[in-house]
Amino acid sequence: MRKITLLFAIVAITLCAYSEPVIIHVSPTGSSETTVNGLSWENAVSLARGRSLASFYNGLATPVENQIWMKAGTYDLTSSFQLNVQITIYGGFAGTETALSERNWVANQTILNQTGAAMVIWSNAEKDVLLDGLILQGGRPASGGNGCGAITNGTTLRNCIIRNNKCVAGSGALAITNVSGATKNVIIENCLIINNESGTAPQAISIAVPNTEIRNTTIANNYNTTTATTAAITGGVVYKVYNSIICNNYNGTTLAKSFGNGTSKELVNNAWDLAATDGTLTNNILLSSSPFVAATGFQGAANGTDKLLSTIESADFTLASGSTCINAGNNAYVSTTVDLANNNRIQGATVDIGCYESSFTTASGIYNNKMEGLKVVGMNIQLPSSAIGQKVRVISANGIQIKYFEASSNEMKMPEKGIYFVCINADIYKVVL
Repeated sequence: MRKITLLFAIVAITLCAYSEPVIIHVSPTGSSETTVNGLSWENAVSLARGRSLASFYNGLATPVENQIWMKAGTYDLTSSFQLNVQITIYGGFAGTETALSERNWVANQTILNQTGAAMVIWSNAEKDVLLDGLILQGGRPASGGNGCGAITNGTTLRNCIIRNNKCVAGSGALAITNVSGATKNVIIENCLIINNESGTAPQAISIAVPNTEIRNTTIANNYNTTTATTAAITGGVVYKVYNSIICNNYNGTTLAKSFGNGTSKELVNNAWDLAATDGTLTNNILLSSSPFVAATGFQGAANGTDKLLSTIESADFTLASGSTCINAGNNAYVSTTVDLANNNRIQGATVDIGCYESSFTTASGIYNNKMEGLKVVGMNIQLPSSAIGQKVRVISANGIQIKYFEASSNEMKMPEKGIYFVCINADIYKVVL
């Protein structure tokens, strides 16, 4: 009892010193002890303990703003992580940062991985919830649940990847469920929703919260095992989808509709392979081929045999050179400064459709411009040995990304002669073939 009393005394003193949000540091190896406060990386706590601390701060007579910062790694869940308290969670930390701007959710992958027969996340109350920079995977509810989970009014998902979730009777990825009497909507932005699977219902998302908004999100390669005529996204309320890609979702062997019919929906500057037939339709694109560099070669969740999680992890849903999704969005519906790859959200005059921009800025002060340094041999570019194991982007002279990969050797073959910019970490090399 004395230890607990002392802890709360320390917390109270600490709160008086905070003008900024209280930061709760969480680590895969963090402590679950009630005497650990999580106020530094050295005193990081477990995810469950972090949630309890967030609930404590929000439940004070004068609630204290707080954020959970999650260190990179895999957080294995045996039951659903409940979102029925006000909570703000940021993933993407290496475990040394002191400012939110220092995180990188691409380099520091933060994964909520369901290992039990349950959804990854679940909520049943109207609370302000933000999940930003997380990968949500592995949901396998035994029956009646939705693959990744259910979110409700007030929830925002940003810069998240939802993949490899599977359910028997619910939505393959998410159910957006309405709380009676609630007034807040749901926002999904800069998210990649891929390779989720359902037995009977929508491949990806069912929407029951009025005015739900989906922005600059890619929804692809989701699957329904039945032959029923369903859609990737369904909803019984008014909802809005902007600047998003909905394609390559299937019912058995049949291409699924992008949207269910019969609801009043606002669909603006999207790209799809099976057009919507009702709602307010403005400047949408019908795809004639895959817009991606290298999408997953199968639909649905991993099964451990011919459909592997490693294949889902290595798939590349960035935009291919020449994609009609490039510079085809609407800037009015962009509220973030970066895309899912943590690169500038608008590269040219107009935002791209989907969760990734096709190229990124080379502005002075952000990248180191190098006009030489890579050797050219015929149609091959020889990368520096330090590039092996690093992500490499190749941008054409007109600003289109044509390659994005992790280098396994220092040889890179180019498709044709021209001027290219090879981007390795913070270095950009100009190459003339």
